[in-house]
Amino acid sequence: MPSVVRVLPVLLYALGFDLLVMGYYWLASRGTEGLTSVACQWDCGWYHGIFDLGYPPAGALNHDGQASWAFFPLFPLAALGVSHLLHQPFVAASLILNNAALVVMTVICVGYMRRRYGVRDPWLTVAVFMTLPTTLYFRVPYSEALFGLLAAAVIALFAERRVLAAGLCAAVFTACRPTASLLVAIVAVSGWLGLWWPVLRRRAAADQARLRESLRIAAFAALGTIGLLSYMIYLHVHAGDALAFVHVESGWHRRMDDPIGNILRAFRFDDLTVHNFLDRSDRSARYVALEGIAGGLGVLLALALGCWLEAVLLFAIWWVSGSSGLESIQRYMFANPMMMVVIAVGLARVPRAFVWPAITVFAMLQALLVPLWFAGKAFLT
Repeated sequence: MPSVVRVLPVLLYALGFDLLVMGYYWLASRGTEGLTSVACQWDCGWYHGIFDLGYPPAGALNHDGQASWAFFPLFPLAALGVSHLLHQPFVAASLILNNAALVVMTVICVGYMRRRYGVRDPWLTVAVFMTLPTTLYFRVPYSEALFGLLAAAVIALFAERRVLAAGLCAAVFTACRPTASLLVAIVAVSGWLGLWWPVLRRRAAADQARLRESLRIAAFAALGTIGLLSYMIYLHVHAGDALAFVHVESGWHRRMDDPIGNILRAFRFDDLTVHNFLDRSDRSARYVALEGIAGGLGVLLALALGCWLEAVLLFAIWWVSGSSGLESIQRYMFANPMMMVVIAVGLARVPRAFVWPAITVFAMLQALLVPLWFAGKAFLT
């Protein structure tokens, strides 16, 4: 009961805050085709197609060589479940699903930050999670909210040594996005290192308790393969290629490369202009490069704050997203709970006089991005 007493006010506060923000989204959509129309931009169209028609068979590429195999199935499947439950179309069901996931993710991270980093002010954490500009991606029909919820659940449960429960979340998590499998592997390795490092340094003995815990971590890692392997088996049967989600990336001109080289090359473009922010199709390469630099600085901030696990996880995301192309690095780096935890921990350690002005700036930036998203501006993809 005490835990319920602690969690319920935070849950209600997060829910109320989220409803307030969504009220602004609704007001910003007035004069358009409606919130459920303008909220669906860019990758939302791919998810909508999976929701309506499922995945295409082998060889069904569009004129650009693209197919929906690149988009993992958890989000459209979850939206389909909500749609059937509430009798709502795809976008409305997705908005309900994603906002609920954001609220629950926030509550999980409040508890995680209290236990791991001693952040005792849940209201600050909720304010950060609700106002950061990139929380836009949690509130539209994208997979970020489910990815964030499951990432937070895996990390929090593993930190509490509820390893098998974390494994069950990981089994679903890896059906959400390719990087989920990498994050699960990093969490497992960090668990093994924490367990055996004292033994390697001859400060502890390899007793039965450590061996049992090692087996539990191995079970966690094995469970974490289920989502990815299930999707690969499906693609093998349905599309004739278990790695179709990798091979089809060439349709977006993505290939693995040096992320630092990608950032330096993009930064050389002198295209940081108003036009590249307000046009529906053009994007600024230099802006994307700056987002990559900002993501790298976020990793360094995590290290400086002592958020070691978050730093490693963020570095892995930064490296993968920077290697395969910088286009979505702002979303991958800043619309995930690891970076949001780092920002909240940082704000919790500065004088309070700086905190609420920062929250106000976050809210103002999000308020600016919302109508730009509704207008389909390309720099937000």
